[in-house]
Amino acid sequence: MTTAPRTLTAPSIGGQGFLPALGALVVIWAVPIWHFSLEWNMNPQYHYGWVVPLLSLYLVRLRMVDCPKPSIPWTENRKRALQAMAVLIALYIPIIVVRVANPEWRPFGYFIAFQAIALTWMGLYLSAGWRVAWHFAFPIAFFLVAAPWPRPVDAPLMDFLMQKNAGAAIEGLLWQGIAASRKGNLVLLPTGTVGVDEACSGIRSLQGTMMLALFLGEMYRLGFLRRSTLLVSGVGVALMTNAIRTYMLARVAAEKGVDAVESWHDSAGYTILTINFVLLWLAAIFLARLPSTRRVWLQNWWNKLSFYSGESTQKWLPPSPLWLVVLLATVGGGFVFSSWWYARGESMAEAPVSWRVEEPASATGFQRQRIPDNVLITLRHDSGWTARWEAPDKAEIQAWYLRWLPGRNAAQLANLHDPRVCLSGLGLEMQAELGTWELDLGKLILPVQTFRFRDGPQVVHVFYALLDDLAASQMSRQLDNSILSRLRAAKEGVRHRGQRLVEIGIWGDFPEAKAREMVRQFLSTHTVVDGPA
Repeated sequence: MTTAPRTLTAPSIGGQGFLPALGALVVIWAVPIWHFSLEWNMNPQYHYGWVVPLLSLYLVRLRMVDCPKPSIPWTENRKRALQAMAVLIALYIPIIVVRVANPEWRPFGYFIAFQAIALTWMGLYLSAGWRVAWHFAFPIAFFLVAAPWPRPVDAPLMDFLMQKNAGAAIEGLLWQGIAASRKGNLVLLPTGTVGVDEACSGIRSLQGTMMLALFLGEMYRLGFLRRSTLLVSGVGVALMTNAIRTYMLARVAAEKGVDAVESWHDSAGYTILTINFVLLWLAAIFLARLPSTRRVWLQNWWNKLSFYSGESTQKWLPPSPLWLVVLLATVGGGFVFSSWWYARGESMAEAPVSWRVEEPASATGFQRQRIPDNVLITLRHDSGWTARWEAPDKAEIQAWYLRWLPGRNAAQLANLHDPRVCLSGLGLEMQAELGTWELDLGKLILPVQTFRFRDGPQVVHVFYALLDDLAASQMSRQLDNSILSRLRAAKEGVRHRGQRLVEIGIWGDFPEAKAREMVRQFLSTHTVVDGPA
């Protein structure tokens, strides 16, 4: 089956009259890329984000080949679009101020991305009408695949995938007569223990494969059902191949020892990624060659949409250069105002409370633990310790205390640790989240999240607190990651706060209230509050 060649219908887009529009687009999209760049750089799970803007540009270029005839919007609709654009541009100043105080706020990134998408889409509408704007809607919205998933979705899904991969690997080993068992996300073998970490969870290959499926579906211009089929197939392929990868690594550990896994880990990952890419591309080619099932009435209805676009024309309407001037002034003014605002706030702010948790070196059975290299590389904290000891009633306790000095990446690094994922990677199985309670230590108030895990037959009570460096007067209204608290942080004009993390695990099958009291006694005794720094 052959198709008629498509021709470019809007060659004037590249004319000098559209240079201000290209400059405006650079400014518009630089803001969400700036916001996401921290996550793309620091979190290996989202390294692929740097490729997405380039892929979006490629999809835009493909869409230009069969761009519909432009049209001039009706006067009333044009006026409304101009008003909406003015409002969105004015929002740049508060957006930049809020973002500087909350660089790790993932949901806010979606707001910034949607702002760029809306401005781009309305600019297209004003220049060429509704049909042209809708024609480019998918390539513009494709940028959203680079946005990090919200942590309430990301962390539980990662933990679920790690457990399932460990289970699948064990089933494969048992079929081959190799003794294996699971402890949380660990595969226990006669030769040692293999951990299923974030890289082996499948979340990276899943996200990358979903991005590729959406890209190929657009590149081959598949219909909605075929794109959905390709996306579902990609998810299935990613999960299946990653389970095979986990099984292969576990088998290497069973046959050659746990130390041999390191030499195979990365090469297996790249191999699986290549297989995913090839299978998905072949699936896209197959779906593209299937006979078309598009209904004639649907095509006719789509053609009639030109009625809603306004008066048809042969040329695009170049935007006024004033929009580029306004954008540059607003975004640049936002950064200038943000710098002044936070410099002013920090000069007027109270000194934060300086505190630390000391090691209980005199406790029974005290042993300081070595922090694994992969944890050091991931968290990159400035100081801290972890140790184990026994409580008077023989309960086993392990505590972590980590400190990040004030800096641009402190909050981002501190939030990379999530007990639901990290402890599962150590072999613990989460049973319940039991809410948050406040531990009042005078000048210091710790918001303590409570979890219950299981370590084999034992119950593990886990208490976790992550606290910004705050003044004593702010301790009663701590930043709890709610929208209001994050907006309050921007209002106070204090950025790049330092972070402190305390995590305590207590092994023992006793009531939650008893475990909480043990935490209260330990922190009351070993927390040193030095006062304002």
